[in-house]
Amino acid sequence: MDIARIDKATGLVVNIECADQEWLDAHADDPEYTFVPYTPEAPASIGLKHDPVTGFEQIEPTITTTVKELTDAGLDAKTIETLSSP
Repeated sequence: MDIARIDKATGLVVNIECADQEWLDAHADDPEYTFVPYTPEAPASIGLKHDPVTGFEQIEPTITTTVKELTDAGLDAKTIETLSSP
């Protein structure tokens, strides 16, 4: 199964690994790390946090495009200006 290695002190995912239940059971008392399974529906990402209640921290993907691509897609200058404002 896919698991995340989580630093107990910080709650940060420090590695992504594969392990079977036997390995997880053998490392259940690890003093530094917690090992938590993850799924494609609730993925783990190295450097993000894990909370036992809310699960793995997620970030929205960033999409980068050019003004030309937006213009080619039919957006007018006013809309493009609005989209590029913080």
